[in-house]
Amino acid sequence: SPGEQTRVFDQILDGNVEVLDRVKAENPELESALLSLLNLKGQSPGLLKDLKALAARSLPEIGPHLDDFINTVAEGMKMVRQIDHPSLKIHLDVKAMCSEPTPVPEVIRSVSTDDIGHFHVNDANLYGPGMGDVDYAPIAEAIKDVGWDKWLSVEVFKYDPDPETIARKSIEYLQKFWPNNI
Repeated sequence: SPGEQTRVFDQILDGNVEVLDRVKAENPELESALLSLLNLKGQSPGLLKDLKALAARSLPEIGPHLDDFINTVAEGMKMVRQIDHPSLKIHLDVKAMCSEPTPVPEVIRSVSTDDIGHFHVNDANLYGPGMGDVDYAPIAEAIKDVGWDKWLSVEVFKYDPDPETIARKSIEYLQKFWPNNI
C-alpha cells in the first residue's frame, strides 16, 4: 500500500539497513536507485527531508517494472522539478544523450543553464570528444545557446592509447569551439 511504501522509504532514508536489505532482496532492481538516494545523505542539508516529503505525496508503486533509475534528460529533469531543491541539478553527458531519440543539441536546449550541475563531454564510442563520429559543432552551439559557461569535463571509458594522448586530443578538438577558454 502507499502508506506502507512511504513508511519503508522513510526508514531507508533514515539509515535502517535491515529494511534496505529486505527491499533489495524483494526488489533487486531497486538497489541502484536506493543507493543513489542514500549517497546524497550528507551532501545537501535538507535534501533527504525534502525527498521524504515528496515520497509521502507521490511515492510510485515499487514493482519489478523498474529497469534503471533515470534514462533520459527529460526523466532527470522531471525528478529535478518534482524535488525542487536548489542543490539538485541535471548532469548532462554527451555519450548518454547520444542514445536518446532526440538530437543532442535539442536535448541540451531543453534545459536552462540554471538546471545544469555538471557537463560531461565525450563520444558515443567511449573515447573523448573529437575521437569519434559525434559532431561537436551543433553541440557547442547549443551549450552556448543555453548560457553554460562553466566546466566541461572530459569523461572517457576507453583509455588507449594512453590518458595523456586522450586528454591532449580532447583539448585540441574542444579548442576549435572554445578557443579562448581552454
